[in-house]
Amino acid sequence: MHIYRVAHKTHMNGKLPAGPYVRRYAILGADIVKRLEWMYDLHAGSSHSGPQNDPLLQYTIFSWERCGFDSLDNLYRWFEHFTEDLHECGFRIYVYDVAREAVRVGKNGQALFAEDCASELYVADFDLNYTPGKAV
Repeated sequence: MHIYRVAHKTHMNGKLPAGPYVRRYAILGADIVKRLEWMYDLHAGSSHSGPQNDPLLQYTIFSWERCGFDSLDNLYRWFEHFTEDLHECGFRIYVYDVAREAVRVGKNGQALFAEDCASELYVADFDLNYTPGKAV
């Protein structure tokens, strides 16, 4: 199964590049965390409820799991209005191949996957003109 993940091109969190929600100055740096603060605030609502609020994900992220999405459309829907900031902060879209049994998918297409089961397929820049649901 392909998993689509937003992650930083140079900052690491465990074995994989760090995602934007790490929010740790030691990992991402103060400039990045401050620039994305508005995204963190807006994503605290119900339309962007994280795994801790998703019954399909058992309200938790296990320590060995990382977050991504089950489709590119769901990734772009989730990060709508933030792709330019993410891109300018050094984030890219990482695509992984992960065994289906190592993935849990939530109600918004969020996919939690076992870090050790992910094989990187490719990395892409954000398409700042991408429209979810529209054939490319």
